[in-house]
Amino acid sequence: MVDADDHLVGIVTEADLLPNRFLPDPRALIHDETSEIQALLLSRLPQQTTRALAVELTARGGDFPLAQVYRVFTRHGVTIEIREISQGDTASAKYLATCPSGTSLEALNADLLNAPVGLRAIAWEPARKKVL
Repeated sequence: MVDADDHLVGIVTEADLLPNRFLPDPRALIHDETSEIQALLLSRLPQQTTRALAVELTARGGDFPLAQVYRVFTRHGVTIEIREISQGDTASAKYLATCPSGTSLEALNADLLNAPVGLRAIAWEPARKKVL
């Protein structure tokens, strides 16, 4: 396979096209004697670019601003899955957030704390496997 600039990106064989065939991570197949071309090819492989975080948001009142919160997360490229929500004197919600690795949590927090969303508190923590 080549990219738009005719640079070698990868090699596809007929065996790669078999259905339900899982290929090993090619980085695991390289030994200590890695050549420069192998290192170059490995550097072009996609890297893990997201991180999973658990976030708890507390509203200023009894109604949780679901739509506004969703819009802020979407604007920052963060996907969220609601895990728990409670309404009452103080509404709160817990989410599982999947963030691109370059996401600024400070900027995201600022947008969530400011109007029109106006949350009262935000707590982030790394997602545990059982939460996922």
